[in-house]
Amino acid sequence: VPEAPAALDRPAVHPDVQQFFLPITEPRAPGERVVYRAALLGGADLHYASAKIELDLWRTISAVTNLPGDDTPADWDAGRVIVGRELDVDPEPDTDQADYSPLPAQATGKGRYTSWEKDLKTWLYQERQLTLYRCRKLRALSTPDEDEGAFRGRIGHLAREQRDLKVAKLRAKYSSKLATIQDRIRRAEERIQTEADQYKTQRLDAGISIATSLAGALFGRKLASVTNVNRGATAARSAARASQQKQDIGRAREEAAEQRKKLADLERTLADELADVEMDFDPMSVEVEEMPVQPRKSDITMKVFGLVWIPWKVGPDGAAAVLTRL
Repeated sequence: VPEAPAALDRPAVHPDVQQFFLPITEPRAPGERVVYRAALLGGADLHYASAKIELDLWRTISAVTNLPGDDTPADWDAGRVIVGRELDVDPEPDTDQADYSPLPAQATGKGRYTSWEKDLKTWLYQERQLTLYRCRKLRALSTPDEDEGAFRGRIGHLAREQRDLKVAKLRAKYSSKLATIQDRIRRAEERIQTEADQYKTQRLDAGISIATSLAGALFGRKLASVTNVNRGATAARSAARASQQKQDIGRAREEAAEQRKKLADLERTLADELADVEMDFDPMSVEVEEMPVQPRKSDITMKVFGLVWIPWKVGPDGAAAVLTRL
């Protein structure tokens, strides 16, 4: 409230105008006098409702602003707004030993108070929207008393929980596939070892059969005897089996290599999906949007409106300070 010459007497105001006094709550030194300065006070209940987000909230708003000059509207933007409570006001001043600042002529009658109150209702509807915050990805909505910082902190914790849950589901999804391929690799490696052992045995048998056949041919009496022919056939069969075992080893190695490639591809796919989850649910990058909710114009309930006297202390040197806390 701007400085104004003090009047010793309280100004006369139309009896239909409500007048209120803020209590004196601050100390004053000897020699400091009390001066009441006038302002406009409005108190209302606002109704915020939205079926979409299941919101049904009533909130009390108190607003104080300077008395406007002649033929000018009240500037509620420049005033003080108290959310969530009514101001503690009294019908009479705390002290009779006080001076009063004079009032502009338009503040002494009742006519302008009707338009000022209407202006306040319009201002409350247009300017006192309730801002909520929403995170679509996490399907989270702030509470009416939760500011953006607190909401971001809460969804950060929620994002980490969702991330851990997604990671666990991904690992569970891929675990059986990974286990199947790893088992195929193990069996392929066992087959390689088995085939290698069999190849070694068959090759040794083939060598022995060939050596026996050659010895019989060299030292036997008849080159084409039945015995020598049988020995040659046995040697040939052993050599064929050894060759087959060698081919089986190659196929087993190809199977193992193919399964290892499948395992590497699957592990790479899992790693990529895990990285995507980490990025999607990074608390620092989760998108938060504002959701403004206007109060219902038809539900704005004015509880008090009128002239409020604010106590100030004024020292001998003219320095002034307010004597109450809003």
